Amino acid sequence: MIKVLISFGTRPEAIKMAPVIQCLKKDNRFDVKVLVTAQHREMLDQVLEVFKITPDFDLNLMKANQSLNQLSANILQNMDSIYQNFRPHILLVHGDTLSAFVVAQSAFYNQIDIGHVEAGLRTYNLKSPWPEEGNRQLISKISNLHFAPTELAAECLKKENIQLDNIYITGNTVVDALLSVSDQILPLPIKYNGSKWNLDEKIKKILITGHRRENFGQGFINICQAIKDLALKYPAIEFIYPVHLNSYLILTDSGGIQEEAPSLGVPILVMRDTTERQEAIDAGTVKLVGTETASITFWVETLLENSELYHQMARANNPYGDGTASIKIKQILLDKYSHTI
Repeated sequence: MIKVLISFGTRPEAIKMAPVIQCLKKDNRFDVKVLVTAQHREMLDQVLEVFKITPDFDLNLMKANQSLNQLSANILQNMDSIYQNFRPHILLVHGDTLSAFVVAQSAFYNQIDIGHVEAGLRTYNLKSPWPEEGNRQLISKISNLHFAPTELAAECLKKENIQLDNIYITGNTVVDALLSVSDQILPLPIKYNGSKWNLDEKIKKILITGHRRENFGQGFINICQAIKDLALKYPAIEFIYPVHLNSYLILTDSGGIQEEAPSLGVPILVMRDTTERQEAIDAGTVKLVGTETASITFWVETLLENSELYHQMARANNPYGDGTASIKIKQILLDKYSHTI
């Protein structure tokens, strides 16, 4: 059997790795174990419940006010015992989190192959996003297999002299996850502390998410001022922070939502100065608007008042795949590790 250890620690990683876990576990040629660092404990558990995933190893390392150095050290200290219990042929990590980098580092030190899901995303600015840009570049240097979501991501890896026959364009597993759960989510009541939000489905909603470290300070002040100005100008529209499924428009500094929303036909304005997801901009689903109040309000007003431009963005194709990334990853693993079966 092909022994695979799949590791993640945050909610976005869990969402994007869930389809891979489900796909591999359905095939009896794989022995799959799941490791969670619990870098984001509560939010991670929500996703595990939705996808019905039970971790085999739970480091449970979430602590209040824990520094990145402390979290890194705690992860590394726990990994040797994991490998003594289960030594995989390959470790799969996702993206650019601290958990992904440190667990990959531990596998490298134990001479265990590493497969990097969502490989090749780049801004080439180590301060934006920080520390994610550094994490993912470092993971690429020690990985054996690189599962790039798009041709552009694969090109970045090629320019960095990654071995060509170890680079695979698979699409993004977040599309697999979105398509697999969208039918389940739609009928569910929206709950918060046991009660329901009183949201009128007939009213347009604008979803806002924001969390990037590089936006802390003046960036968020500008964003909040823009939201306030827009809410006063458009009182008939609901501006919702942080979540709602039926959004008319999304304002975000998040990476993952840039990949998800196009499949739902929702335009996105990205409140950052750089993005590693140029494909979405090129496809027309996303517009990079920065963090200046005037720019944010201008583009929201434009999309609210220019229906032709709005529908043009809403109808754009999702450049991140068709929901088969997990199947492609499984086949690549079968081809590479067939000698272990």
